[in-house]
Amino acid sequence: ARALENTAHDLKVSRDAQRRLLSDVSHELRSPLARMQVALMLSLDDQNEVTNPHFQQLSRDVERLSTIIERILSLSRLENGLVKLTPQPVDTHQLASTLVADLAYVDNHYGERLLVLDADWPVTLTDDELLRLVIENLVRNALQYTSGLVELDCIREHTETFIIVVRDHGDGVPEQQLEQLFEPFFRGDPSRHHKSGVGLGMALSVRAANVLGGSVSARNHPEGGLEISIRLPLNEVTNDDTNAVTSEHEADETQG
Repeated sequence: ARALENTAHDLKVSRDAQRRLLSDVSHELRSPLARMQVALMLSLDDQNEVTNPHFQQLSRDVERLSTIIERILSLSRLENGLVKLTPQPVDTHQLASTLVADLAYVDNHYGERLLVLDADWPVTLTDDELLRLVIENLVRNALQYTSGLVELDCIREHTETFIIVVRDHGDGVPEQQLEQLFEPFFRGDPSRHHKSGVGLGMALSVRAANVLGGSVSARNHPEGGLEISIRLPLNEVTNDDTNAVTSEHEADETQG
């Protein structure tokens, strides 16, 4: 028992040290990266953007580095309980539809591949930014790993919980890798057409869902493709809730 306890303690210390290292390194990288972005922006002109492939590649890589660093820092804040929830009435169907529109604005091909299914999408009290983060990371993962349709669906289990489902129509993943999908930096089978990222999106989604009081799980759909389920508490919105949130928002604006 002592040996098991010591081993568990050593693993916890090692994992905490890894998290701190990732957070510290990422934080230190933000300043030089921000300067690089400014220098690159000042160096670019319309002609360079159109004709110089080296500037285009540099711009994409700097943007990708920025995204990776922000994801690592977000993951660290979530794991250390530094994220403050701001619950408000959220129309989950509207949130999903807005996410699809935003992704389509960046890449029209993404918009053609994303489909929000007609379902019983609830209006619930939750943190809309965190919920969007959960869904967006999972949707982006599905878009990057597959080339077919990606569906967003919603299922009400009962009066206390609901599930948002993100399903692709790819080849799925080996059963033994399903649990590993949510580990930081895990990258699945290269044959799943992976195009970008370092394996943080899924881990970030799990931690954000946990902060919201929910969970995330994965399975291979019986008819093909990978299906990710986001199970969340259902806090039905009442008129009193809406009025309270509105009053709080107006008070913040007045103080501002």
